Amino acid sequence: MRKTITALLAAAALASVAAQPAAADVPSTVERTTSSARCTTGWQYGVYAAYGAWGDYIDGCTVSWTCPAAWGHCEVLGRSTIETLEETGNRVTLNERVRSPYGHMDASCEGFDRCVASSGIAGVCPACGSHDFILGGQKATVQCNGVRDEDIPDREQTLARVRCQLYGWKKVG
Repeated sequence: MRKTITALLAAAALASVAAQPAAADVPSTVERTTSSARCTTGWQYGVYAAYGAWGDYIDGCTVSWTCPAAWGHCEVLGRSTIETLEETGNRVTLNERVRSPYGHMDASCEGFDRCVASSGIAGVCPACGSHDFILGGQKATVQCNGVRDEDIPDREQTLARVRCQLYGWKKVG
């Protein structure tokens, strides 16, 4: 009986580890300006079927941007990209999530060698009276990851990378 319980507990522990969400935390280059923030991963082969992916999972990155307090309100847009190093017709997909104090919005894309996903912010900023806005001093984040075709048996597989970006601008009017 003890062996059965131990085996069931071990299986449950393994299942919970396998079900973890993707981290989107590989080393990346981060660039910031007053009106944008961007992280770009290095070129990578990816990991076949990781996190349930249909091909090679390309781990992504997360970046945040804070609306300057002096701007009062900022409109925010997420725009993320996956691209392959060589344009050989590889199918690619990408998932993006933009978060703010008011909720989150997901976007996805699919293409060959490259695709772009864009989204605003979910929820309504009460003081702004509109979607896609945050108040001065508030932060938004964008996280993205992707998948590319598995090129087996090609030993010289095509590399891919992802770029997550947030753009913000001062609300006019």
